[in-house]
Amino acid sequence: MKMRTLGLLGLAACSIKIAFAQDTHVSEWPKARQPQLAGDYSGQVRDWMTRDPACEYKRARLQIKADKRYVLTTRCDRGKGRKETVAGPWWIDEIAGSCLILNREPPLRHEDERWYGFRISDDATSLSQDGGSCTAADERDNGMILRRIPQDAS
Repeated sequence: MKMRTLGLLGLAACSIKIAFAQDTHVSEWPKARQPQLAGDYSGQVRDWMTRDPACEYKRARLQIKADKRYVLTTRCDRGKGRKETVAGPWWIDEIAGSCLILNREPPLRHEDERWYGFRISDDATSLSQDGGSCTAADERDNGMILRRIPQDAS
């Protein structure tokens, strides 16, 4: 009987600890705040999947929509110099802090549809590239920043 009571007390303590840990996590970009990300951004990205080394770094324009969709247009000025436009859904991953994930439709590799990952500045004025999913940063991503394009006041 004592072992059962101790087991139940241990289980209750673990449940309380888990509930407390979940309650203390603060999401920097909760669902109610995510529409603030909507807008146009411009800058540079690193295309980690390119087969043309001359076009690893590209100029980029990103349009984030409040309906959780995006349009990304990239252009390489060297190498083959082609323009590419992709669209798909975006979402926020909280596993490694708030990370804006752009999924590609259809995925190029069936095991992962994540195309780009960006760290979001506190005021959403810039997005800093951090690999494909913000979990395995590459030093070549340093300086790859998209800045919000101000809306005309007119």
